[in-house]
Amino acid sequence: MIEALGKIAAKDIALSNCPVEYKIGDPYQLYDNFFTHSSYENGINTSFLVKATSSIEREINKIEGFLIKSRDNEDNKTEKIYSLREISDSIKTIENDLTIAVPKFKTNNLVMDRVDGVTVLHVMDYRDEPELKERLRSLVYITKKIFQIINTPYLEPDTVCFYSNLSTPNYYFFNEVFDDVVLTKMSIRHGITVNGASKYDKHYQEYSSTLAKRKAANAV
Repeated sequence: MIEALGKIAAKDIALSNCPVEYKIGDPYQLYDNFFTHSSYENGINTSFLVKATSSIEREINKIEGFLIKSRDNEDNKTEKIYSLREISDSIKTIENDLTIAVPKFKTNNLVMDRVDGVTVLHVMDYRDEPELKERLRSLVYITKKIFQIINTPYLEPDTVCFYSNLSTPNYYFFNEVFDDVVLTKMSIRHGITVNGASKYDKHYQEYSSTLAKRKAANAV
């Protein structure tokens, strides 16, 4: 089984406009995540399998829910930033469980919004929405292959699959976010201030200035 897990094909994706080989990093650790305390002497221990697979399914369901919310919640940039943050967190949780390692980048991507005294800041490793789709598509592929190998039923997440595979305009749910992304040296993070707190004032001023200059240049 470990050999089969190690043979799941890697996927070539892009993050922050850089090529990434998206693959299982440690099939031995992956096996141990599903069959904890197994050994040659005692055989395969399946007592942790349901807990491990249910955790992955729970995160996939979260992604599904936030994609639906973003699809239906048009023109609300702040809410879409929040949804994207939740989707990103769930992706990384699953990647950790599946030993999929994604490199850190020197340059990331920043988006901010400020409405009614609330300022949100989100730094991510997606340069654009196709990168998010590609990562999700590859994650679903690897997850499905793993579940087949460990002989566990896999319920295809319809919205995630449609979203990640379709490139028609109605399947781009985060235009308000990715249209306003600027490059940053900040590490991946998410932050929010309320009641007009000034913590992100400087960040927001610099962000707004950079974004305005870029949009002005693109308009020429």
